[in-house]
Amino acid sequence: MAGLVIVAIPVSFIADSLGIVALQIFKGNLLKSFSIEQVQDIAATLLKISDYIGQLITFHWGLWLIPLGLLVYRSGFIPRIFGILLLINGLGYMISSATFILFPNSLSSVSKFIFPTYFIGELPLIFG
Repeated sequence: MAGLVIVAIPVSFIADSLGIVALQIFKGNLLKSFSIEQVQDIAATLLKISDYIGQLITFHWGLWLIPLGLLVYRSGFIPRIFGILLLINGLGYMISSATFILFPNSLSSVSKFIFPTYFIGELPLIFG
């Protein structure tokens, strides 16, 4: 679990940095010697890369929730239902990310069914 977090945090910072650089490009603060079309293409590409990195991080968080759900389920001092809900939550993240990367055209239809699982385990654990 710690390894997944150690990898995910710096990668998240990289994705956010790409988004900030794209914003600066769109504002005209960077790449002033390029044509408008080139600047827009570069900024759009950076945003797309940031989106893909975000989906990979979402997959990592899903992977992280699986062992957490197992630990909660086996703990004995936290109700087992929270562990089951965390497992469902993690699988939801992983299915959504895999759909985004492998079948991007199907994401909207899959998201209708998967979205309710996003918070099904984390929120009850926090407030339970």
